[in-house]
Amino acid sequence: MRIIDLASSSPDVEELKRELGRVARRAGFDNFVYLNLHASSAEMMSNVATNWQQRYLLEDWSLSDPVLRAGRRCMRAFTWNLDEFQVAGRRRMEDQLLAARDHGLNCGLSVPVRIGFGHLAIFSFTAREHERLAGRHVDDLVAATAIAQLHCCLRGKAMRKPSRSVSSLTPRQALCLRWTAEGKTMQDIATMEEMTHATVAFHLNKARKVLDAGTLPQATAIATRFGLI
Repeated sequence: MRIIDLASSSPDVEELKRELGRVARRAGFDNFVYLNLHASSAEMMSNVATNWQQRYLLEDWSLSDPVLRAGRRCMRAFTWNLDEFQVAGRRRMEDQLLAARDHGLNCGLSVPVRIGFGHLAIFSFTAREHERLAGRHVDDLVAATAIAQLHCCLRGKAMRKPSRSVSSLTPRQALCLRWTAEGKTMQDIATMEEMTHATVAFHLNKARKVLDAGTLPQATAIATRFGLI
């Protein structure tokens, strides 16, 4: 559910990436990887080290990625660990899994979704220790909905140039404003988002100033009018 909220309110890709990293850590994981797979290429958003991301894309590791293969077979949320994959005689996969281990991508929870024209998007939370997967239960419908919405959000941001206001509104400012637009009080928001009342007030006040609004209702109206929340 947290990913759904972020996809609905985060103003730009870099801020969204930082927030997804926080979500991963709060959920007990280390990193996240989002892949959008086309017929002949792949796009990635991740907080894993840049050199791993570059190798993955430049060496076309998506063609041999065992996590992607597993995702295509099951098309539902699933857990995995590198020890499950057979790599004997597959040099490309051996290099890929060695690099994954070097960066702590030893296991994970992945959610694949179909995105039209036979293409696939897949989102993974990854961890170094296998014990972090113990007792994980995922609602398949909620998970698929969240990743589908994240995919749509990213496509929309890639297709438009952010305005100055969109660039300036942080994910937490947008998130608090969105809840305000839904009729939630500051205390409601603090409880749902695990913040203090003072933190919520801080983000809402900052958002009001960014939007050059005199009152919070006016800020909410401006943000709604221009599609910022």
